[in-house]
Amino acid sequence: MAEVQTRNQPRSPAPGRRHPEINLGHLLQAVVILLTIGGGAITSYLSLHSDIQQVRADLTVRVSEHEVRLGTIEHSSEDQRKEVREFWGEMRSAISG
Repeated sequence: MAEVQTRNQPRSPAPGRRHPEINLGHLLQAVVILLTIGGGAITSYLSLHSDIQQVRADLTVRVSEHEVRLGTIEHSSEDQRKEVREFWGEMRSAISG
């Protein structure tokens, strides 16, 4: 039995042709999804940026500590060389004198 169509009923689209309705709920849902993804991306970026700054600060402190250690070692090495030179100078003068 064939379906009877009245004048007030909208015609159903032909097979293969769909006309989806987009209403305010769909738009709101799309906006919420975009804001959620965007907010997550921004939060991840800021967190990563903060972590990188913290690592950079830690490395700067470690490098400066090593520089201080190297400076101390260099000074003690120079002092030791100076003492050795003075010792050999005194020895030479004591032997020749």
